[in-house]
Amino acid sequence: MHVRSMISLLFAATAGSLVVASDAELASLSSVERQTLAQELVAWKRSPAAKDAEQLGLNEIIAAHESHSDVEAATLGYSTEELRRFQQAKQLVAEMEKQHPNADFTLASPFSLLTNDEFEQFVARSGLRGKQQPESNNQALLSFDDDDDLPVEVDWRQSGCLPPVKNQGHCGSCAYFSSTAAIEASMCMYQNGDLRLYSEQRTVSCFGGGCKGEWPHLVMEFVKEQGVCHSDDYPYTSGTTQQFGVCKLNSCKPEMPKIQNVVQVNTTESSLKFALRNRPTVIMLAAGNKSFKQYKSGILEGCGDAQMDHAVLLVGYDEQAWNIKNSWGASWGDNGFVRLRRGLADPLGACRVLEFNPVFPEF
Repeated sequence: MHVRSMISLLFAATAGSLVVASDAELASLSSVERQTLAQELVAWKRSPAAKDAEQLGLNEIIAAHESHSDVEAATLGYSTEELRRFQQAKQLVAEMEKQHPNADFTLASPFSLLTNDEFEQFVARSGLRGKQQPESNNQALLSFDDDDDLPVEVDWRQSGCLPPVKNQGHCGSCAYFSSTAAIEASMCMYQNGDLRLYSEQRTVSCFGGGCKGEWPHLVMEFVKEQGVCHSDDYPYTSGTTQQFGVCKLNSCKPEMPKIQNVVQVNTTESSLKFALRNRPTVIMLAAGNKSFKQYKSGILEGCGDAQMDHAVLLVGYDEQAWNIKNSWGASWGDNGFVRLRRGLADPLGACRVLEFNPVFPEF
């Protein structure tokens, strides 16, 4: 089956309800409001967010619902379907700004033309949702409970050892990207500031579930045993092909990072802050939800009852929030980063950041 056909089947279930609701919403707009919305859509299609959307493979999802006879698409540079979806995103921005008074939301997101259900399904490609975290082979568990001995804030963005924000594309490879980023940062600190960028493609192609997802600590254990290649020697392709790719273990000379242990962290704020004191740490959270879809900046208060479905790199904290590096490109969020409220009464934390054991490579 062709990729386009697979995408059409995957999202067909939500198409009917989207069109009916959005037709009514568009019809209720005045001519001036519709013209303004169209101008905003055209501006979005020329923006970095639209380029990231293309890299993420989102255009194929939208095209599966478009009419080939849409006159607007040929003459105005956008389709009625795109306009419907953009209006829905605009309504979501207003809704989220009410729910999260300390955060900003924007239409300048690569996900602005996805429905809420499509965005949820897109993030769920990680394969993590609804699963139990397997045990680490090394069984190392870090636990700490004395906040008085911890710094008030930590920010690894200022270290010179944090790799740039990358884009995992249309592949459920968040565990590979977050794990690689953790290894890159830790290796840099271990090597006195020498930041090297490593290949996610090698682990996607040669280990685990590939584009169907994997657990971060298992990815790190694979790297511990098999090494890593430099990104230029084994470039990332799965984000556009949506395929694992053929494993080419001998296509580059792997570097063997001196990982002593892959350490899992106890699911408490104190333990996580203790881990962050020495290095960025991979966490798992709920991201395929309304709170993340149009996020721009500021502090998210939570994600409702959304389930864990995404792996990211935690790069710091302050008295109010966790600072997190994502892998959806720099046009999403605060240049690719997001802040989540910490210090909540809920033991799972905002967006379930404390539900599963965080993990880091120990050198």
